[in-house]
Amino acid sequence: MQAQQEDLPEQRLHDYPPQRATQHNGTRNSGGGGRPRFVQDAPDDDPRGVDGHPPTSAEVGGSRNAASNGGRRTPRADGESADIEQVPAVAPIAGGPHLPEAETLPPHPTRRRRPKKNSRAAVRIASLNMNGGASHKTDVKWEKINQLIRDRGIGVLALQETHLTEARADDLRARYPRLHIVNTAHPMNDSSRDGVAIILNKYTTNWDDSETQTIIEGKALLLSLACKNSRKLHILCVYAPSGSDALNMGFWEDLDKRWHDDRDLPKLDMLLGDFNMVDSREDRLPSHADAAGVVNALTKFRERHALVDGWRQENMGARDFTYATQHMLQQNSHSRIDRIYVRPAMLDSTREWTIRTSGIPKLDHYVVSVQVAPEGTPTMGNGRQTLPQFILDDKEAFAKIAELAKSRQARIATGLQKEWALLKGDILTLGNTLARTKMANLNKNLNRWRKRRKTTLAAIAQGTLPVAESTRQLDEINAAIQRIEETKTLRMREKVAARHHLEGETNSQYDYQLNRLQRPRDTIDSLQIPHTEPPQYTLNSKEMAGIATRHHDSLQQSGDEDRPEDDGLIEARIDGALSVLKPRVVGNMANKLSEPISKDEIRNALKQVPNRKAPGLDGLPVEIWKKLDLEFCEASKTGGEAFNVVGALTAVVNDIEVNGIEPGTGFADGWMCPIYKKKARTDISNYRPITVLNTDYKIMTKSLTNRLSDVAPDLVDDDQAGFMRGRSIHDQTDLAHVVIHRCEAEKRAGAIVCLDQEKAYDRIRHDFLWRTLKRLGFPDRFINSIRSLYTEAHTRVILNGEIGDPFRITRGVRQGDPLSCLLFNLAIESLAEAIRQSPVKGLDFPGLERPVLAKLFADDTTVYLGETDDFTLLFALLERWCAASGARFNIEKTVVIPLGSKRQRTEMHRMRRYHPDSEPVPPEIHIAGEGEMVRLLGSYYGYGFKQVEVWQPTLEKVKATLGRWGRHRPTLAGRCRAATAIVGSFTQYLTRVQGMPEEIVLALEKIIDDFVFDKNGARVNNAVAIATLKAPLNEGGFKLIDLRSRNEAIALMILQRYHAPADRRPVWVSVAEPLVAAAAVSRFQNVALSLLKSPLTQQWRVFLHSDVMASA
Repeated sequence: MQAQQEDLPEQRLHDYPPQRATQHNGTRNSGGGGRPRFVQDAPDDDPRGVDGHPPTSAEVGGSRNAASNGGRRTPRADGESADIEQVPAVAPIAGGPHLPEAETLPPHPTRRRRPKKNSRAAVRIASLNMNGGASHKTDVKWEKINQLIRDRGIGVLALQETHLTEARADDLRARYPRLHIVNTAHPMNDSSRDGVAIILNKYTTNWDDSETQTIIEGKALLLSLACKNSRKLHILCVYAPSGSDALNMGFWEDLDKRWHDDRDLPKLDMLLGDFNMVDSREDRLPSHADAAGVVNALTKFRERHALVDGWRQENMGARDFTYATQHMLQQNSHSRIDRIYVRPAMLDSTREWTIRTSGIPKLDHYVVSVQVAPEGTPTMGNGRQTLPQFILDDKEAFAKIAELAKSRQARIATGLQKEWALLKGDILTLGNTLARTKMANLNKNLNRWRKRRKTTLAAIAQGTLPVAESTRQLDEINAAIQRIEETKTLRMREKVAARHHLEGETNSQYDYQLNRLQRPRDTIDSLQIPHTEPPQYTLNSKEMAGIATRHHDSLQQSGDEDRPEDDGLIEARIDGALSVLKPRVVGNMANKLSEPISKDEIRNALKQVPNRKAPGLDGLPVEIWKKLDLEFCEASKTGGEAFNVVGALTAVVNDIEVNGIEPGTGFADGWMCPIYKKKARTDISNYRPITVLNTDYKIMTKSLTNRLSDVAPDLVDDDQAGFMRGRSIHDQTDLAHVVIHRCEAEKRAGAIVCLDQEKAYDRIRHDFLWRTLKRLGFPDRFINSIRSLYTEAHTRVILNGEIGDPFRITRGVRQGDPLSCLLFNLAIESLAEAIRQSPVKGLDFPGLERPVLAKLFADDTTVYLGETDDFTLLFALLERWCAASGARFNIEKTVVIPLGSKRQRTEMHRMRRYHPDSEPVPPEIHIAGEGEMVRLLGSYYGYGFKQVEVWQPTLEKVKATLGRWGRHRPTLAGRCRAATAIVGSFTQYLTRVQGMPEEIVLALEKIIDDFVFDKNGARVNNAVAIATLKAPLNEGGFKLIDLRSRNEAIALMILQRYHAPADRRPVWVSVAEPLVAAAAVSRFQNVALSLLKSPLTQQWRVFLHSDVMASA
C-alpha cells in the first residue's frame, strides 16, 4: 500500500539484509518434460472453482468446443440478475460536465497507433497488492484470488504484501492444488510485513519447468518462465518500500548493484509489481512529480534491462490509476503505482493491457494485467460457432428458437434439404444473438459504470474536469464498480456452492468433472513444412491447418501407387476377394432394409445419440433437437402446436435416401480434430484424426445402424466379435489364454499371430465397400443411402482455431459415425472367410466343429497357426486382400506368440519356424520371447511374466485418481462412493480378462482403507469398521466396494458362460474343458486323459489301491 511519508516513523535505509540470490526450482512431474502449456485465455471447463468447487462455466454449461484446437468459445451466462445495482445512464455527478451514455472516449491527438496484431496463444500475466494474507481470517481473500485466476484466465499472478509464513504457504498449496505458489517473506517479520509471491496456474503454464530466485527477501522475486519453442521469460516481481523516498531509491540502487555484480542473473524481459512511486506526474491525481532521486534510480535500473512502461506505450496521453486512498472525510488521491514494464521488442506480442478492480473487498489496489505471446507461440484462429448450451435452459430464449422453427415447418415440407440447412443456420445465428443480448443485460450496469469511468478519465487527461470533481467522480465510480464486482463474485460463489450441495458426492457427471485429471488445452505449436531439407517449420496456424488438410487429403490416394490403371484388373481383384462371400440378405430381411425410414425410427435414434458431445460444423448440439421434440410431444397431448422436428427430419432423411444429399447443404460435412499420439509433435502424421459430425447426420446413420444391427449377426461369422449384438470380447481373450495353456500342456507347437492394420478405418476403398454390400445381397435403396452419405462427405481440419479448406472423403469409413463399425465388419468379413477357406489349417482340438483359425474384434485380427502352417501363405493371402480392398497390414508391428513347450518355443525363437520345410518368419516380424508380455484386446499374454506386473499401472492409476478426489475434502459417504466407482471401474475389465492375484487384492484393500479414512499412510484405527461401510444403505452402510465379493461375482459370470447351451457355447469352453477336468482329478495319476470330459458331469471315487487300478 501507499502511505504519506510524514505519517510513518523514520526507517533505516535498506531494512532488508543483502544476500546471495537463492534458487527455488519448480517441481518437475513425470509427465511434464517440455510439454507446452500456454493456451489462449483460460480453460472455460476448469473443474476447480472457488474453494475447490467447479467453475461457473461448468455450472452454466460452458463447453470446450474443439478444446484441443482452439475452438471458439461461445457466450455463456453467469447466472446473475440484471438488477445488481441500478445506475443512471452515465449521468454525471452534480456539478460535473455532461457525459452522455453514447459518448465514446475521444482519441488523444498524440495517441500512438499500433499496427493490428495477430492473435496468438498467450499467457496472461497480472499483478496485485493483496494487503496481507497470513492469518486464517484472510481465507476468503485467498478463495477469491483463486477465483480471480480462473475467471480472468491468469497464468502468472504476482502478489505483493502477502505476509506469508512458509507454513501458511504450504497450507495454501494443499488447499489449491491447481496453483503453484512460490513466496519470499520478510526475513525478520514474515507474518506482518512485506512478502512477495508468484502464483503459476498449473493448467495454463509450464510451471514444472519454470524456476524462481529470491533476489531480496520479501521484496523481489525472479521468475524464469518456461515458454513454448523459445527461451525462458525472465520476470521480476517487486514490492518497493513505501513511505520513504530514501528507502525506495535505495531499493532500486540495490537491485541495480546486484545485477551489476552477479553476471549470472539474466536480463529481464518484464518488471512488475507495486512500485510505490511513479515516474510521471500524470500518473498521480492530483498531479505532482515524485522525488527525482527515486525516479532516476528506477530509470537507471530500467535502462540496464531496456524496459518500457507497456501500458503507457499502448495508451499515450491517457490517464488511469491503480491505487486510491480510502479517506472518508477528505479528498482522496489516486496514483498508478502498480505497473508492468517490458522489453520494447515484446510490445508487438502483447495485448489487452488492463487495469481492473479485483472484486476482493477492502483492497485499495487494482489488478494490472497483460497478455503476452512469447516468441515461438503459434497464431490462433477463431474456430467455429456453436450454440451456447445455457440458451437451451433459458425459457425465453428457447421459446424464440422454437417459434422460429415452427414458422419454418411448411417451408421444410416443400424445400426439404435446402430449407432444413437454412433453418439450422438461422437457429445458430438467433441463439448466439440471444446469448449476446442476455450477456449484455446481465452486465449492463457494470458496463455503464466502466464506460463512465473511461469518459471521466478522458476528461481528466484533457484537463476539462477540475481536480476536486475528478477525484470525487472517480471515488464514486470506483466504489460502484467494486460493489458490483463483489456482488458478482458472491453470487457466483453461492451458485457454485448450491450446485455442489445438490450434485456433489452423488456419483454424477458433476463429480467426475470436478475430480478428473485436468490437462491444459493442447495447442499445436509448430508443424514441419513437408518436403523441406533441412526441415523448416511454421508457427502460423492457418498454414498448419493447410498442412494437415493436404496430409489427410493425400491419404485418400495413399496406397493407390500400385493400383493398376486397367479397370478390368481392378474389378477382377475385387471379384476374387469377394468370391468367398455368399448372398445372405434375402426375403423379409431385404424388404425391411428397403423400407423408408419411419418417424419412430428417427425418434428412437434421436434418443440414442448421447448428450454433451461436441457438435459438428453446423454448431448445433443434439440437445436442441431433443428439447424441440419434447416440446412437440407435450403440445400434442394438449392439442397445441409446436415444431415437429422428428417429422421434418424424417422427410429430409428419406429425401436423401431417394435423391442423395443436395450439394451445398453440408449435411454430411464434419470437422477433424488432430489428437497427439506419440513421437515428434511437429509431424502431422503423429496425430490421430478424430472427426466430429453433425447431430442430424448422426441421427440418420444411427437409424440405419439400428436396422443393420438386426441383420448383421446373420451376415458376419461368429469369429467377429466387435460391435456385434450378443457377442463378447471376453470370448476372444479367454480363447487366447486357454489355447496358450493347452498347447503348453500338450506340447503342441503353433503360433498366435497378432496382426496390426494401418489406419484400418481410413483405408477401405469405397468401391470395395459398395461391391461388398452388393455381394451380400443388400437392396439398392440401402446401398444408395450409405453411398450418398459419402459422395457429399467433406471434412475440414480445425487446428488452433483455424479452419482448413474442405477435402472430400473418397475412402474409408468415418470414425465418429455410428454406422462405421458395422460397415467395417462387413468389409473385413471377406478376409476372415478367405482365411477360413485357405489351406491354413490353424489349431484343431477334439470336440470342435472347425479348427481355431481367425478371430477378429473389429480391425484387431488374430490368426492361430498350427505347426505345419506356413507364414508366407498367410501373408500372401493378406496381400491379395489388401490389393483389392485398399487396406494395409503393418508387418513391422505384427507380433507372434509362440505356442508349445518351453523347448519348442525356444526353438521357434531361434530358428523362426517350427517345421523344417516351411519358410521362416520374416525378419521384420517380432517374435515374443520368454518373460515378455504381449497386449491383445486389453489382456496380456505370454510365458514367464508375473501377473503382478500387469497390475502395477492400474494400481498407480487408482492411487493418483483417489488422490485427486481426496483433495476436495469429501465426506465419509463421498469417499465410499468415490472408492467404489474408481476402484470398481478401473479394475473390472482387467479382473475379467486377466484375474486378480491375492497380493493385488490386498494392495487395493489397503488403498481403499487409506482413502476412505483419510489416513495418508498412517497406522491408525478406523472410526467405523470397514465391514459396516460395505453393508447396504438400509443396514447402515455406504455400499463400499467389496473386492472379494465382486471378484467372486466375476468368476460366477465366467462359470455361467461356461454352462451356456450348446448352440451358444463359446469355443474357449471346448478348448479349456480337458484342462479343467485334468485339474479336477490331478491327484488321480492313473486316470487316462481320454476319459476326462467335464468335471461338472463326472465324479471320480477311487476306493481301490492305485496299483490295483493300474493292473485292471
